[in-house]
Amino acid sequence: MTASVLPSSAPPDAGGPRAQSLSRSIFRTVRAAGFEIALIFGLLTFYERSRSLASGHIEQAERNANHLWSIERSMHLLNEVHVQQFLLQSTTLVLLSNRYYVTVHFPITAIFLSWLFLRHRSSYRKVRNTLVLLTTFGLLFTVFVPLAPPRLFTGDTLIDTMQVFGPSAYNPDSTTGVANQYAAMPSLHVAWAVLIAITVIRVSKRRIRWLALAHPVITIFVVVATGNHYWLDGIVGLMLLGFSAMVVYRWRWFTATGQWLARGAGYAFPAIPPVPGLDRKS
Repeated sequence: MTASVLPSSAPPDAGGPRAQSLSRSIFRTVRAAGFEIALIFGLLTFYERSRSLASGHIEQAERNANHLWSIERSMHLLNEVHVQQFLLQSTTLVLLSNRYYVTVHFPITAIFLSWLFLRHRSSYRKVRNTLVLLTTFGLLFTVFVPLAPPRLFTGDTLIDTMQVFGPSAYNPDSTTGVANQYAAMPSLHVAWAVLIAITVIRVSKRRIRWLALAHPVITIFVVVATGNHYWLDGIVGLMLLGFSAMVVYRWRWFTATGQWLARGAGYAFPAIPPVPGLDRKS
């Protein structure tokens, strides 16, 4: 007697290996994303709070601004006053520049990091570590080298376009607010923007990636024309970016050099444990 084969009415095994593997993958992705969100949020909070450490050093910030202004003029750099005069020819351009300075810096960085994490995970950690190190170095400048921005130092020569036209990120008579006014050196606006552009062009294969260059170009113009930064603020920011990237992408070389120097001095240098993401190939 031949047994008839009836179609099974049982539902597919929801707990099978494939489903379990998918669940584990989703869980790992969500956990990693949660860690990165907490890390970046903590970085931005640290960035904002630490800049207030320069408060109360207004006289030192103005003396530093005077020295920096003299250095720029001796270097024959384009005077920031001339850049702002070009901006003031159009009220619409002034308003757009102010809004770009106030609203674009943090959101576009968050969008960039999210895109990099989701689409180019292999490159994410080194870029994130570069950003963290760059910001840390920038905050050290903020604390030890307070600097009055051009709009506060040059008096009637350069106006504060954010206070005159709005919107503004600062309170008019204090070092409180979204960011400390006497922390112009270095320009992390410029450094972050350049890091974003370089990374997008490097990891993306689409022709549209070259539009990323517009962000640092606009940022450099905006921070100077609105009177928030000197040219040298941006230059120092780029130097810190280069050094931070060198440390992150050449971490093994730095640790090996440190151990070699320590052995040469007769000191038993302890082994440095690998830092997650620093020596992982992109």
